[in-house]
Amino acid sequence: LRRPKVIRNVHLFFVIPSFIYCRIFLIPFIVWYSAAFESLGWIQQLEKAMVQGSGMLIYIFFNGLLFIASIINLIHLRRLLYHPRVIELTSTIRHDHNDPNNQSHGNHKFI
Repeated sequence: LRRPKVIRNVHLFFVIPSFIYCRIFLIPFIVWYSAAFESLGWIQQLEKAMVQGSGMLIYIFFNGLLFIASIINLIHLRRLLYHPRVIELTSTIRHDHNDPNNQSHGNHKFI
């Protein structure tokens, strides 16, 4: 990787916010709200066509899957925040910035 600062900035300002928006905001607040409240009408109609009590099973199953998906997304967010490659790049950026012999800051040392 030739430009660790670019990768760090893309990770910090694009990857993490888009992950949070898509997986932490959309799924729990949009999809789960729709599944929990707006779908009750068609679940009741589905239950009338099937065995009584099956609508509640479908409702519990779907909401349980969304709950598990939200927990997995939190785990993935933690892994994304502490990704070893990004941490390695960040430490090399800090190391290069503090290195007095680093030639990228104009401190050219001629031998």
